[in-house]
Amino acid sequence: MTSNQSLPKLLYFDHSGRGEAIRLAYVVTSTPFDDNRLSDAQWKEIKATTPWNTLPVLEVPGKGSIGQSLAALRYVGSTVGLYSNQDSFLAAQIDDLIDGLEDVMNKLVKTIHQEITPETLVTVELPKILGAAEKRLEKNSTSTYAFGDKLSIADLVVYVDAELLTSGIFPFLPKDLLSNYKRITAIQKTIGEIPQIKNYYSKQKESKS
Repeated sequence: MTSNQSLPKLLYFDHSGRGEAIRLAYVVTSTPFDDNRLSDAQWKEIKATTPWNTLPVLEVPGKGSIGQSLAALRYVGSTVGLYSNQDSFLAAQIDDLIDGLEDVMNKLVKTIHQEITPETLVTVELPKILGAAEKRLEKNSTSTYAFGDKLSIADLVVYVDAELLTSGIFPFLPKDLLSNYKRITAIQKTIGEIPQIKNYYSKQKESKS
């Protein structure tokens, strides 16, 4: 993305994960931002200067920085029209889903660090999280989107998590992991077909080839 001091700057690693939905919120609305992708060496250099010693960090010109991924996502969503500023209950529903799905990332990290076994992740932890999310999404089963008839940051989180779980980068995850979650996979497909999203990933693939 364009490097410009007047633009919001997202600091994160050069992969998906906790920063990806924030990127996609900008991408899908064609909103310029500085996508600052850090190497491990660069991260070590700046770690002590970040709000919570973690990534991602969103730097907002003239305002300051946000060091928690979901707080940054909500802020970006509210500025680009993907998070309700008028309907407080709709906003709470979005929060409910994305806060619940945060455990997908948490459990994956724990598995990588061998705090839980891959078998426990696949047979216990993920079905519990994904099953709860699927039930929430089924309540809006007449729509293409998670809530109402409009794209929101909730859809982006569903998409990022679904892509991560089916990407093949985690060899301990079965290929058919999401086969029983029809609403999750429907949203995954819908978001993946948005032109801005397709173009973004196409360019990412080209840049790494």
